[in-house]
Amino acid sequence: MQHRVKVYNLAQDGSWEDQGVGHVILQDSATEGGARNLLVVSEADGGSPLLLSRVLPSNTYQRQGEGTIITWSDPELRNDVAISFQHEEGCEHIWNEIQALRGEAAAAYGAPENGEGSQPSQGQQGRQQQMQGMIDEVAMERDASDKQGGAMGGQGE
Repeated sequence: MQHRVKVYNLAQDGSWEDQGVGHVILQDSATEGGARNLLVVSEADGGSPLLLSRVLPSNTYQRQGEGTIITWSDPELRNDVAISFQHEEGCEHIWNEIQALRGEAAAAYGAPENGEGSQPSQGQQGRQQQMQGMIDEVAMERDASDKQGGAMGGQGE
């Protein structure tokens, strides 16, 4: 099942850069035994990938905003990432899938589930505060777009 999202990466200056709009799916990895990837395929650019991120038990995923944004720090991409969903139901579906995958991986490898036992660093706290500002902006954009009849470009999920 695909869900419409906007992808953001944290820039060097601490701002969130819009990477584009696409559809997110959880995909089995071709190379990693049993691993799953979050894949966002662009609506533009002939369906090129906007994001490919392995779901890792060591990543601290957070759900923010009004339940429509998932953020995490991706060690393989060496960056903080956010995906903002057009609909809360899509975010709920992907969030539940991520949590289930992390639970399976944690049980297999003995890692703590759901980030338990880890506290965010000062840098992570600062990024979370910056993300909250971005969340507020995205929520305002979404509200304005919904009132005009077309969230994130006008197409549905």
